[in-house]
Amino acid sequence: MSKFLFIFFFSFLWCFSANAQVNLTLNKSYTFSPKPNYPLCTDDSDKIQLTDGKSTGSRWTEKSTVGWRKPEPAVEIVIDLGQICAIGQVNVHTIGGGFATVEFPQFIAVLLSDTGKQFKFAGLVSDRELANVRSSGNRGIPRVMSITNINAAGCQTLWTDFFCG
Repeated sequence: MSKFLFIFFFSFLWCFSANAQVNLTLNKSYTFSPKPNYPLCTDDSDKIQLTDGKSTGSRWTEKSTVGWRKPEPAVEIVIDLGQICAIGQVNVHTIGGGFATVEFPQFIAVLLSDTGKQFKFAGLVSDRELANVRSSGNRGIPRVMSITNINAAGCQTLWTDFFCG
């Protein structure tokens, strides 16, 4: 059992097209499960903040952030791109580093679908690259977790974020 409270925050998510640096998720609708539950940042705008294109304010004390405390077993976010798109890269903006027991997700898996019913694995990024990123001050450390060279297509993406604990 981990000693951390695992709080996870997104400021926004990006899917880049395979041919150009275009944010395919900008202002797209999405669903998440479970609902965000971290009281300092949860508000009615959580339903639009993950794809609003803003990366500032990703602190667990700011309403512009979307956060979960101890999500079980994982956070799932499904973004509807509105059409089938070639996807080359996925970036997830998050914060962690251990201050106030806020940690990065253990890993993020990206799955794609043309129908919204069956999803295919497209890529994975783990916190191994962030394992030595530790906060030394009184703030968390923002980072971008990127999955590159996806080279797949889909009209919906499923983001699954797993936590240890």
